[in-house]
Amino acid sequence: MKKNFPISFYIKLLFIVISLSSVYYYHEEVIDQAFSQKNLSIYQQLSELSQKLIGFQTQPKEEYAKLANYTQSFPGNKEPIQYHPLVLNHPHFILGQKRADLFNQQLDLKELNRAFIEEANRNYFTQAPLQIASNLTKGNHLRLDEITNYAYLDSKTFEGLNFRQRFPDIADSEYRIGENLYEVFISADDIHIDTWSKKEAVFAKYLANAFFGQTEELPHLKSLILSARASASDFHLDDSSYVRIAVVLNFDNHNY
Repeated sequence: MKKNFPISFYIKLLFIVISLSSVYYYHEEVIDQAFSQKNLSIYQQLSELSQKLIGFQTQPKEEYAKLANYTQSFPGNKEPIQYHPLVLNHPHFILGQKRADLFNQQLDLKELNRAFIEEANRNYFTQAPLQIASNLTKGNHLRLDEITNYAYLDSKTFEGLNFRQRFPDIADSEYRIGENLYEVFISADDIHIDTWSKKEAVFAKYLANAFFGQTEELPHLKSLILSARASASDFHLDDSSYVRIAVVLNFDNHNY
């Protein structure tokens, strides 16, 4: 019995034939080179061909081993580091930086602080509401700069000084100024990168829980300010692109 296929089947088949013919026409040399390597299995030939066609050449094992000598990031790293050119020029790092740049462009720090204070007062500091410590803005941003640029998380400056050195205009800073730090390593294609940078209230709720939701006793605070910034990371660089989001929260216990 002769089987008749629907016309859509022949249309799809024709489309596939035309597509394959077009690929071969424009990449004839690349395809011929891939299948001319008789020392490779069919799977290896197809793998190499796909890598060349999409424009991404995987690194040989020796390159991975070399790269491992220069990757330094891990959660909770306390020592300032600077990335090696081999890391900075890696495709995964470059992609991570593009995603980080987009996050930073979209995030409104002023709105993030407003939403964070609102969230903190509503769920954590109900008896003594917090205010925004605008007097700490300059020092807070200086702290974020070094925490981000040197990919570390510690209460000391990158020169090894106490973080309060970044607040020279604050009288009695050693008694008044405090600091909490936070970081999260997140895959460059994670939806949270886009959500947090566009919806500050969502990001603020997440951060409020990170800073206050896990403590049995809340600190005695009067006012605070926070800032956040994303940057590319060499965390799991050989596997995929990662973004590190660092957050610096500074508070002032001075009674106004």
